[in-house]
Amino acid sequence: MFLVPDLILIVALAVAAALPERAARMALPVAFAYSGGVLATSAASYAVRDEVGLPSIAGAAVALILAALMAGRRTSAQV
Repeated sequence: MFLVPDLILIVALAVAAALPERAARMALPVAFAYSGGVLATSAASYAVRDEVGLPSIAGAAVALILAALMAGRRTSAQV
């Protein structure tokens, strides 16, 4: 069910991490935000079945926190 979004997530994170530093600072928060969205959708699919997808919830939380921290760091570095 999540094969294509998961593959896109892997490619987005790998490409963003392989970019030069300046481009990676812009691409990594976007890739982490996308990852958070994919994992949040996965957690929601568990909730629909009355289950708790703790790994998906934890992964979404970590990805979104990293996206926020990296975006905030990029903004403060530009000032």
